[in-house]
Amino acid sequence: MIRFVAACLLAVFTVSLFAFSIVLIGSGEYATVKTALLIAFIAGVASAVIIAIWVVPMHMILEKYNFFRLSCYVALSVVASLAFSVFYGMWAEIKFDIALYASCLVVGVLSSIVFWYIAVCKKHK
Repeated sequence: MIRFVAACLLAVFTVSLFAFSIVLIGSGEYATVKTALLIAFIAGVASAVIIAIWVVPMHMILEKYNFFRLSCYVALSVVASLAFSVFYGMWAEIKFDIALYASCLVVGVLSSIVFWYIAVCKKHK
């Protein structure tokens, strides 16, 4: 259980760190550390919600049916990342932007690898 909670927290941290880095690097001279921290906090809260409503149930289902491969977790993160970017785009009324989808996919895959390594891989070695 401790490993699972640590994996969830590290996945949220991964998303926040990625968002912080993207804002500082991608915005050029207009970005400030304060803005990057705000965006990282918002991304962390959004990822915590996604973990609560998507990752926890899917992890329980995968464990129940003995699916421990990384590919299962990555595939589920791709689904969640695409769904989040579509719903966020509709909610924020943002036009289709490939950078939004790509960044959501990258951070989803990275956080799923972190989650899998801590919660699944270490447990079943």
